[in-house]
Amino acid sequence: MSNIERKDNWIPVERGLPDNLVNPITRDAYVYPVTVDLGDVTDVRYYSFWKGHWYNQSPHTMDHLVIAWMPRPEPYQPEKKGEENNERNQ
Repeated sequence: MSNIERKDNWIPVERGLPDNLVNPITRDAYVYPVTVDLGDVTDVRYYSFWKGHWYNQSPHTMDHLVIAWMPRPEPYQPEKKGEENNERNQ
């Protein structure tokens, strides 16, 4: 997915979908920010992507609503105390 053109990091579903990844510890499907088309309005929701389909706490797929998705951010990594002091002194 790294070679796809992005506008504000949104990726239209026609251009690609996330990889089928699961959390290695919990085995849960990952959740992504998605833009959904609800007819009169578009909205941002958070849906799971599992086995090529979008889900929102229901056994029914939400594929017909999702028009774009955003990659998951990298997890927060707190600074180590030694690194914090080194950055201040530089």
